Amino acid sequence: MLLVPRTCVRQSDTKGEPVAEPTPLSDTRDLTAYVLLGDPGLGKSEAFGQEADAGRGHRISAGDFLALDHPELKGSALPVFIDGLDETRAGTFDGRVPLNNIRKKLQQLGCRSFRLSCRAADWLGNSDAAKLLSLLPAGEQVQVFALHPLTLADVAAILPANHGITDPQAFITATKQHGLTDLLFNPQTMGMLATAVGPDNRWPETRLAVYEMACERLVQEHNEEHVAATRKTARDEGTLQRAAAYLCAVQLIADLAGFTHSVNPPDRVLRLKAVPNPEGLPLDEVLASRLFKLIGRDVFAPVHRTVAEFLAARCLADNLQEKLTLRRVLALICGSDGGVVSSMRGLAGWLASMAAAARIPIARLDSLGVLLYGDAKDFSITEKSALMERLGGDCVFRRS
Repeated sequence: MLLVPRTCVRQSDTKGEPVAEPTPLSDTRDLTAYVLLGDPGLGKSEAFGQEADAGRGHRISAGDFLALDHPELKGSALPVFIDGLDETRAGTFDGRVPLNNIRKKLQQLGCRSFRLSCRAADWLGNSDAAKLLSLLPAGEQVQVFALHPLTLADVAAILPANHGITDPQAFITATKQHGLTDLLFNPQTMGMLATAVGPDNRWPETRLAVYEMACERLVQEHNEEHVAATRKTARDEGTLQRAAAYLCAVQLIADLAGFTHSVNPPDRVLRLKAVPNPEGLPLDEVLASRLFKLIGRDVFAPVHRTVAEFLAARCLADNLQEKLTLRRVLALICGSDGGVVSSMRGLAGWLASMAAAARIPIARLDSLGVLLYGDAKDFSITEKSALMERLGGDCVFRRS
């Protein structure tokens, strides 16, 4: 398996401070301790493995670190890489307990240098960092880094080496044409696409099918420890997709940058607990899935804008007639002149694809948007005729 050198970004303790530039993860080797955060499947475990091998350190899963004796670690000056704090927190009532137990064991073993990895959604921020600080010499700080996504050069190298894609550039181009380029920068989602499409680069026949496939796979939990720990409480994938679709609809319609667990959210970021949730959807769980990604300090957004538009349209389509009228939906996505707001064109295009009742009305408002951003393959002859008629005139409304 090809493993490329990874980069990371240091997270600031001060809100509003400019985001640092990515630096090689290898630059952290002189630190006494640090925490590495990342989205599911981004490659934290592999990165820790590379760093442990390079520095002759000890890499061990957080679960094994807590459950087993480790005489080889006692008093060791080499760093211990404790991988997967999130796995020990999965399914627990109080997420603080696993970290307290890790601290206790580090102290018992006399480990002077350590690194800890965790999914970004399961890291408790300053509270966790403050607890680790007590293990360090006076004056030292626990630095927190976010693992940076792969680059296109990384993707082009990994696709043939690890997934048998003989023409990586053709695969990358096809992914871009389907609007899913961002999925390539996460090793797990890249592998998901490569496996689904195969070495012959055979994508599903329709754009709608491509996005359905992507969302079905993105919502799945691939970490066996997480699956085992939550098998009695985990929600089914359909419910998780409904939760994701709801959050995407809220984000796009309200023009939000993302969601956070923080009690003091930045501008255009909504605290997750402030999101109305009359159906009791598992919003916390889906925010921690691969359908969302970390975009700032404890700020999460959909993995890609087009995925958000697809899911938001599904949410609106599912609620048409039962809870929403088409008139109400159009009021949410159109401007004062009745035209589709430019930022809503993708959502509107997908909505026309998913809801037959919305096809002709939306085609009359933005026929080009329906073709560019949605999927008109299943339109009836009448609906396609209406679409083509509108394309012949000056019918595209764009607003800023």
